[in-house]
Amino acid sequence: MTTLDCAVFTFGAPELLPAPLELASLIGQGTTGVLFVTSSAILLATLSNKHAAAGATLRALTSEWRDPTTTAERRSNIYLQIAVFERRVRLLWRAGLLHYGALLCFLLVVVALMFTGRFAAIGRFATLPLAFGIALLAAALGLQLFEVRLSAVTLKYEVDPELRGKTEL
Repeated sequence: MTTLDCAVFTFGAPELLPAPLELASLIGQGTTGVLFVTSSAILLATLSNKHAAAGATLRALTSEWRDPTTTAERRSNIYLQIAVFERRVRLLWRAGLLHYGALLCFLLVVVALMFTGRFAAIGRFATLPLAFGIALLAAALGLQLFEVRLSAVTLKYEVDPELRGKTEL
């Protein structure tokens, strides 16, 4: 069976079946969007794990702070760490929202590119969500970099006895 014979099996609507070259072009165009969706989803999974770990650490610190056997010096150190961890959790949450927005934009790109062969105007629409998704992803990565910087602060509070009890680094 040749590609021309495929039109026989379209149940009365051969004009809706894309030509083989159009189909190959469509698959090629959709690959970019799918790669953006896949990479964004992987980054989002990593971000979710970081958010869960930071939240668990925050809960552990507050539990230790409430423990009556915790010394006053340790409590002051924990208090400083809690403030930083609260900020880190908020940053990771905001980065997650931006990642979800980027993922939605990339999905819109894939959908728009699927219809490019039939509706050329929709194909032109794909550049807007692509650009917006990249901008959202860049903003999310910026928040994550700032969160990484804050993680160094919490480590310094924990391991450096000289910094315990100080509010600025």
